[in-house]
Amino acid sequence: AILNTSSYMHASSTPFPSSVAMRVVDVVGTIAGCGKYETEPMVRSLVALGTVLLLPGGSGSEVKELAKERSIGSMVERVAAGHGEMASAVSKEIMSVLSS
Repeated sequence: AILNTSSYMHASSTPFPSSVAMRVVDVVGTIAGCGKYETEPMVRSLVALGTVLLLPGGSGSEVKELAKERSIGSMVERVAAGHGEMASAVSKEIMSVLSS
């Protein structure tokens, strides 16, 4: 559901407030923090995170700055380390977005 939500937000012609996108970031943080998810759900959660970081307009920029303040990058790297090649690849993309 979180990937569907982030994809809808990205494809929508109506801009979403950054508070909605930050809710996606919070949910991904909760999923990552619990440590109970297998590889595929974790990769899908990371893709959702990357998607909201790339939202068009000011929302994406604001979400990216808030994610940096919350040290989302370190969480992403930690989670990806235990979930295989795909998670590592998505993590690298997220880190690239956060550093731009």
